[in-house]
Amino acid sequence: MGESYCKFLLGNPDKIDAAAFWLNEGANARDIQNRLQNGEILR
Repeated sequence: MGESYCKFLLGNPDKIDAAAFWLNEGANARDIQNRLQNGEILR
């Protein structure tokens, strides 16, 4: 996608689903990382 490096997310399905949702909503990798570190998941 034109980035100079790749990041991979490993985790439980709830966190992966939340990250995929946020990515589709326009969040960048840093936003997603911050949200996951703050304990956010989709309910």
